[in-house]
Amino acid sequence: TNVTTEGVWVREHFSRTPPMSVNSLALFISDFPQPISNNYLQTDGIRVAVWGRTDFVTALSKAQQLLPTVMVSLEIYLSRPYPLPQLNLVALPGFTDDNPVNAWGLQLFKESDLMNGNTFWLSHRLAKAAAMQWLNHLTTPTSNSCVTLGLANYLATIVAKQLEQQNIYHWHLTGLHSLYLEYGKPKSSYMNPNQKEALCSSKVQIFLSMLDQVLTSHTFKTGIQNFLSKKEFKMYEDKELWSALSDQAHQDETLAKTVTVSEIAQSWLDRDRLPLLTVTRNYDKDTIIVLQEPFINHLESRWTPAKVVKKPSPPEQFWWLPLVVLKEPDSEESLGNISTTPTTWLRPDLHELTLEQFSDDLKYIVVNPGSIGPFLVNYDEENWHLLSNKVSTLPDSVRTQLLHDALTLALSGQLPTTTALNMTVFLRREQSAVVWKTFYPLADRLR
Repeated sequence: TNVTTEGVWVREHFSRTPPMSVNSLALFISDFPQPISNNYLQTDGIRVAVWGRTDFVTALSKAQQLLPTVMVSLEIYLSRPYPLPQLNLVALPGFTDDNPVNAWGLQLFKESDLMNGNTFWLSHRLAKAAAMQWLNHLTTPTSNSCVTLGLANYLATIVAKQLEQQNIYHWHLTGLHSLYLEYGKPKSSYMNPNQKEALCSSKVQIFLSMLDQVLTSHTFKTGIQNFLSKKEFKMYEDKELWSALSDQAHQDETLAKTVTVSEIAQSWLDRDRLPLLTVTRNYDKDTIIVLQEPFINHLESRWTPAKVVKKPSPPEQFWWLPLVVLKEPDSEESLGNISTTPTTWLRPDLHELTLEQFSDDLKYIVVNPGSIGPFLVNYDEENWHLLSNKVSTLPDSVRTQLLHDALTLALSGQLPTTTALNMTVFLRREQSAVVWKTFYPLADRLR
């Protein structure tokens, strides 16, 4: 801006903005002092600053330090430079809303959101806010959608994990556990709009994580970059995001041309349930039968006034489920990195499917290893037994998944408690914080 004085008048002349929607505009006038330091992005000289009241500004030092790195990480991932000359985040006294005021180049937070604290969570909060600059202003959704918020959450998680390299927070299973608690209820309960939005964005975030893994990170990231390139300074609908991902997946041959991401997304985001996959092995014929159905917590009625809970009829359509199968290797050393490429997809018009050539009845199999997709997996008794004997040899993510699935199924009345408890024996020697963080809330429900 340029400031000129003409007699008693002081005029401030603002530069012309890029094309923008009306809801991207906001003005903030205050007597806050200039930030202690004005940081500039090394890549393009953009100024990023965190503002606050005089007696609180020192509590914002960590946010001011992290923000430039967060911005550069997002610019690299999205392959799009931040289009404005500056970004200002304000810690606003007396502001109590959990959702910040989100405008282009300016965002207002409650003070506790930006104050010094856990570096991972502060990085995540800054990255989520910064991601909305690209997803809500550089390009703008035609309507309020939890897809935009879910994508911002997912990008924030990627950036925070890159910067902090933390492994103790397994956001995927933590979010999945919350979703199963809510979507598994026999009867839906009242939720206010903010609760619905948070639940929907969590589901979108976990769904995007599934796409990132089964389509490969390269395909997913390139698809997001292509989407932003096409829709820069334009409005968009959710289907255009799915279309960009489909086009890239077809080009990279990570998804059959007869299938689209839009079809997959519709089956996941339009339903208020999550799937349960039951895997039954035929040890004589070396085959496995997989069957999908909605997950319902049949024991929930014990804690609700309802005396009788009728089992709902099967839905007209189910889900697109990526079937990734991990077979027990010949030696523990050969386990290596787990492939996330699906053997096949279980389509919505198929209730069950038979997979062949799963030989050796003395070795376990794990379907959906590490919870690649947001669905629980139940097995026949023999495979649970084989897994309980070897679970300690599996990677952290798979141990966490098996523990989560077994206890959640037992708590919903769909797996014998003794079988589930057998899957906890390995905890005697467990040292992974991720596994314990998954176990504690489930154990609390078991009491």
